[in-house]
Amino acid sequence: MDPIAQSKNRLQKTNFLDQGSEDWFKVLEHCLELNPNNAAALRIKSIWFTKTGDYVNAYSLLNRAVELDPFEALVYRGWLKLYKLHDYFGALNDFEKIISITKSGTRLKFFEDIYYLMGLTRMQLAQYKEAITAFDMSIQRIYKYQTQLEDLVYILVDKAICQLELGAYEDSLGTLEQALEVNGNTPECYYQKANALIHLGKKSEAKKFYIKALKLASQGKIRFNPYKDFFNQLYIEEISEKLDAK
Repeated sequence: MDPIAQSKNRLQKTNFLDQGSEDWFKVLEHCLELNPNNAAALRIKSIWFTKTGDYVNAYSLLNRAVELDPFEALVYRGWLKLYKLHDYFGALNDFEKIISITKSGTRLKFFEDIYYLMGLTRMQLAQYKEAITAFDMSIQRIYKYQTQLEDLVYILVDKAICQLELGAYEDSLGTLEQALEVNGNTPECYYQKANALIHLGKKSEAKKFYIKALKLASQGKIRFNPYKDFFNQLYIEEISEKLDAK
C-alpha cells in the first residue's frame, strides 16, 4: 500500500482512541509522517489545538489544510476566526468561499449551518439586516434537511436580537414566539421577550418573563458549550440585574 493510502487508513484509528491521548497523538503523527499533505489529519490536529487554547498552532495547521482541501477546512477555519480570533471579515470571507465552492453551502455535522455562521458573523459587524437574511436562509435549510434542529431555537433568538437592534420590537416578539414553539424551556427566549416588552413600555409584563427566564436559567437550561462562548451568552447575574432594575 502506498504511503498516501496508508496515511488515510491509519487516520481512521483515531476514531477509536481518546482524543488528546498519547496513543491518539502517536497515530496522528504517524499519519502525517506517511503523508505530510493529509489535509484531514492536519484539520483534526488543529481541532485539538483549538480545544486546548493554542489558536496560533490551530490556525497554522488550518491554513495548510485549506490549501490542500478547502472543502472541509474552510468551514472550520472560518469557525475559528469567528469564535476564537474574532476576525469577522476573515470569517465572512471563508464562509462565502465555501458557499461558492458548494453552490449552496455545505452541511458538516460538526458545525452549525453555514448560513447560521454567516448570520452570526454579520451580527458581530452590526450588519443586522444582512444577518436576518442569513438566519432566514439557515432556518429554511434546517426545516428542509431536518438536521441541526437543536440550533433552530437559538437561530430564532439571534434573529430576534437583530430585530431588536433595528427597533422592530413587534417583529422581534413574533420571532420569539416562533422560538418558544420550538422549545418552550429556553431562558434566552424569555429574556429577549422581556427586553422587547421593555422597549414597548410594558414593564410589568416584561418582569414576568425575566422571572421565567431566571427560573429556567437556575435549572441549568442556559445554553452552554465548554469549548466556546456563545455570542449574546446569557448569565444568571444578567437576568437578576434586570429584575433589580425593574
